[in-house]
Amino acid sequence: MSQGGDTARRLSRWAGFGMLACALGFGGLYLALFLRDNAAPPVALPAAPTTPDGRFAHATTFCRITADRVVVRGWAVRKGTGWPLTHNRVVMRLADGRGVALDTAMLDSKDMADTIHAATDDTRTYYAARFVASLNLRVAGLDARGARLFLDWHEGQVRALLPLDCVGNAP
Repeated sequence: MSQGGDTARRLSRWAGFGMLACALGFGGLYLALFLRDNAAPPVALPAAPTTPDGRFAHATTFCRITADRVVVRGWAVRKGTGWPLTHNRVVMRLADGRGVALDTAMLDSKDMADTIHAATDDTRTYYAARFVASLNLRVAGLDARGARLFLDWHEGQVRALLPLDCVGNAP
């Protein structure tokens, strides 16, 4: 056998090990991200929902709670604040009183302008007013029976707990 053939076999073996390591690495990264997004970190919530006294307009556009998954979509704005620097997230108050956070994304809301203008009675442009949140209850190890969903609004010194309508969808 030639020396080039032995070298090619050794390189081929190392390439195979490298590809296997990459596949395992990407699989591990995907698993870590999946577990992180479904971790449902604990959240300290007030005993009763905050009443936002008319400073907010919000609506739930879709909500489904099943035995293994929570998915909710909607929009929320603080009247008069078009581009809030917020740390909003959807939270769930479980039947035993504990609060957990759902993986939440705030989305662009240009297509919702007419709906938001009608609800706020103004013509201000509100950015990133839509939200979507989800949680895999089986991975998080949670039971959603008797749970309530809220949008936990944080904007500087302003904090509000806005109830999200999910009536009749609980398992």
